Amino acid sequence: MSHIYSIEGANACQQLADLAEKIAGESPSLSPKEFILTLGKQAAGIRHAFWGLFDLLKGGSNLIPGGGFKPEYDDGSGGQARHFVGIAVSNLRFGPKLTTWLSETVRRDPAHSPDGRLTLAAVDFSQKLLKGELAITAAGQWLRNQLCQPQS
Repeated sequence: MSHIYSIEGANACQQLADLAEKIAGESPSLSPKEFILTLGKQAAGIRHAFWGLFDLLKGGSNLIPGGGFKPEYDDGSGGQARHFVGIAVSNLRFGPKLTTWLSETVRRDPAHSPDGRLTLAAVDFSQKLLKGELAITAAGQWLRNQLCQPQS
């Protein structure tokens, strides 16, 4: 994947929030579904339509590597942005129950682990967007408030 969204000196969590704001700003008329799919493609290399299923199965691509996530979401891997976006796309495709079950059972990320908590946050994010409880224009700030370590 040749497209890597990166801002010099920014951490992965802030980069993810910045990318969400960039997408919303460039295309404010996107539906929540289109927004989640676009975020998935640009942040984790998850293609739209049929091929995206293969990308989800392989775990996406780590296009925004690094940290910056709150301790409760940080597993130390540098792949939390990819994990979060992959779960948001999975929720869109498979719904919250199957996505959470797959995360806990297949990926072995129990709900009390950093990855498990990040999964639940991604499902919540995706569900709020899909239900209209979170506007795409507010998604970047939601990510900053919920996931990112405060910047000093």
